[in-house]
This record gives sequence, C-alpha cells and structure tokens, in this order.
Amino acid sequence: MSLLDELPNRCSIYRKVRTVDGMSGNIDTPVLEQSNVECWRQSANSSEVTIFQKQDITVSCKIYFSENPQVTEQHSIVITKMNGEAVTEEFYDVVSYAVPDAGAGLGVLYRVMVNTSTGRTN
Repeated sequence: MSLLDELPNRCSIYRKVRTVDGMSGNIDTPVLEQSNVECWRQSANSSEVTIFQKQDITVSCKIYFSENPQVTEQHSIVITKMNGEAVTEEFYDVVSYAVPDAGAGLGVLYRVMVNTSTGRTN
C-alpha cells in the first residue's frame, strides 16, 4: 500500500461565515463542511515561504489531499488525527487554493498552503 492510497492524517474543514454578534459587531463563525478527511501535513520549505512572503502572505505548512478539497481563503483546516492517533487539534488558516502537485511521489495530490491559526476555529 502506498502513501497515496491512504494519507496518514485526518482533518476537519471549516468555512468562516460572517455573522452579527450580540453587540451588532461582525464575527467569523466556523461552519463545519467536511470531517474525517484524509490529508498529509508537511512543513513548508524555504522556497515556498519566500514565494508567499513576496506577496506579503505568511505560510507555515502545506496540507496534501488525494482529491480537491474545494477550499478558499475563507476556510480553516483542523488536523484531528496523525498516523491514526487522536492528537491535540492543530488549527490552520488556508492561504491558497488547492493546486495539483506531482512532487509528492508517483501520483498527484492537491496541495493547500496554510498558516498556523492565531485563533481557534471552534
């Protein structure tokens, strides 16, 4: 069984929806769109960090998916399991659309660039 057959991590994907709070201010409320999605989180390499820094965007990681997760910058990804084991949830803000990436081995995975979230998603 290859890595591409079963990615080692699991995540939940949330979309941020702008709502009005009790004091008539705006707040981003997370809405769960997908759960238990297979993924593979990797640290961003220095060239990826540099490319995004030139656009004034901070990235810390990339998350691979076997299928296009249909995410935008309005989404957050929460890693819930690593290698089949539950972990302290890791929260990431999406900073790029999913793009096909053949650099992950002998197949194509969809890569999403993310940054460590400064606030919890849920």
